[in-house]
Amino acid sequence: MNVFVILSMVILGGIGLFFQFKRAFRLLNVFYLLLFAVTSIWSTTFFSESSIAPIYALIGIVAMNFGMAQFEALRKGALRTIVPFLSMIVFILIFKDDVIEVSGDTYGFVNKFLVAGAVLSIFAYEIARIKSKVLAGLFANLEESEMIKSIFIMFVGLTAFLGFFAASSFGLLVIAGLHLSTSFYRDDQYGAVTISFLGIAVLPLLASSAGISEVNLLSGDVIEGVFFGAFGAYFIAKISSLDKFSVTSMLLSYFIVILLLTGLLLLDAVYSSMGGLDAFIGGIIGVTVVNTISGKGFSLGALLMMLLAIGSYVPQFLVNDELAQFESLTENVNPSENNEELQEELLAFNDLQGSFEMVKDSSIVSFVLGAKGETKGAFKKVSGEIVLNEDLSKSKLKVNLNLDDFTTFNGFRDGSLMEAEYFDQRNYPELNYVSTSIQKVDDVTYKVIGDFEMLGVKKPIEVSLNHIKNNGQDYLIGEGEIDRTLFGMSPSATEGNVVTFNYRVMLKK
Repeated sequence: MNVFVILSMVILGGIGLFFQFKRAFRLLNVFYLLLFAVTSIWSTTFFSESSIAPIYALIGIVAMNFGMAQFEALRKGALRTIVPFLSMIVFILIFKDDVIEVSGDTYGFVNKFLVAGAVLSIFAYEIARIKSKVLAGLFANLEESEMIKSIFIMFVGLTAFLGFFAASSFGLLVIAGLHLSTSFYRDDQYGAVTISFLGIAVLPLLASSAGISEVNLLSGDVIEGVFFGAFGAYFIAKISSLDKFSVTSMLLSYFIVILLLTGLLLLDAVYSSMGGLDAFIGGIIGVTVVNTISGKGFSLGALLMMLLAIGSYVPQFLVNDELAQFESLTENVNPSENNEELQEELLAFNDLQGSFEMVKDSSIVSFVLGAKGETKGAFKKVSGEIVLNEDLSKSKLKVNLNLDDFTTFNGFRDGSLMEAEYFDQRNYPELNYVSTSIQKVDDVTYKVIGDFEMLGVKKPIEVSLNHIKNNGQDYLIGEGEIDRTLFGMSPSATEGNVVTFNYRVMLKK
């Protein structure tokens, strides 16, 4: 991520705070324009080189509408939608044959969903104003401005859906730019909605930067993040709405909110289910929702810029180097994941007869836990022995795993897992597996059935067995799975109960 762009975000956040303190509301549209420009430039990091031109053209269109909106004649009645509408048509005609590539996904520039979202974003306020008059008779006690705002928020959701469905983050940026362009021609608070759009538009990009394909809004840490973000946005909005507030109180409110959400982000380094980038993204969602309702331009725009800078910069320091190194060493341990590549390397067991000892320091068992493999770990050393005989009834396998060699690449989590409610290391320092039968599946694959002992409980499990050579050295590789609750561990809906494992052990006579 370009450090100068991130620095620009921080500076822009500071400018927003300064403008808020000075109540320089005449510069609000300038601030919105800068927000859009900086965020759009930041987003180009995730676009292919051929897809960047439309982003800069979009910035140009928003800037052009800002300039045209200074002419009072263009701000009257229906005229205020003409320039945004014409600029949208020109924009589409120029790039109609382009293909947009965002984070590896491609989208056709012109499609009916993006066009529909673009048109609705330009006319959303006008439609909301007309509908409010129609509904005024049904809700006589509701002020017209509140009715317009309610209907407008509905259109915000609809246009956001159309933009994202059409072209992911690029579609959201287009919709945000057109909402902002039309707001320049009016004297109302709806330009602040652009901040919410920008906040939403960055979410897929932030997620992809950390390899997150989706964020589960039903996860406890994400729900926590949403409410933390909503609290922060509401708290700051209320502070900035006071007739008199001090620089100290404003800075303190930002410090509390940013510390809270950054702390939630950093919890990933302690325990992933307690926080992380997905929970931080939830925090941004909370900010955007409150901002859509409250419409506090300077204060929440500044908050969004600071959060985006943090979300772009901090996660690089959360990379678990030990885990990354381990994963690079254990690539292709699982033969079923890359079968086409490894099939030629799988060998028959005919030449591997007799008794063999596992080389402890050169043998590993790696595992993942959870539906999406949220928790990864390994036994970095494995000891045991195997006897292979042409008569498989005389073959046997014995494996010993010591909890001193166990890691999830997180010291805090590893310590808690050794407590009584999990592995209870004090009373059960080892895990053992002893085969009860070995069966031939095909020429290169055996199936082993045996008793696995953990926490003093024995249960039968099945593992696959394959033979490979690496630099002339014999290895056994394979995979299996264990339901940890069958051995007395408490079930967990968030962590998952089924542990999928792969092993790679070096043999010596």
